[in-house]
Amino acid sequence: MVYPATPSIEDIISSQSVLSAPDASSRVVRVDEIFAVKFGDTYFIVMQYIEDITLEEALPTLTTEEKDDLMMQIREILQDLRSPDYFGSVNHLPYEDGVFYDTETLHPTSGPFPSEDEFYAAIIRRFERTEPAPFIQLTRELSKRMPHHETVFTHGDLQPKNILL
Repeated sequence: MVYPATPSIEDIISSQSVLSAPDASSRVVRVDEIFAVKFGDTYFIVMQYIEDITLEEALPTLTTEEKDDLMMQIREILQDLRSPDYFGSVNHLPYEDGVFYDTETLHPTSGPFPSEDEFYAAIIRRFERTEPAPFIQLTRELSKRMPHHETVFTHGDLQPKNILL
């Protein structure tokens, strides 16, 4: 299998695939493809190793003011990324989850969705093609009783050793 070259700094700067909101404090972009490798039942994301100092390494050497400034920058970036105005994957893409895919008609109903109500409606439409009536009714009732949620993106492993300065 041949993989495209790792993007350069110039590629990153010139990327037009912006993942962050237009008014975000920092610009977050996607460059070329996202790589994943499957070994057995486990998927691994393949990333480039970048030689740089981590936040974990730098923290002991930073002044209180530098730490405060850095934490504010990280906070702003995370607030921007965690505030999408839709239900779906990054960059307004559909969810990639089997619950949204109907194997009978090969029809995905996977968004993105402008509201939580439309998100639940899509799940119910999909279940109407494949699930028994009691299950569909239960899903309808649960969706009506669920409190409305803010939609957020979440990083699953955000810690100082994974933040490069």
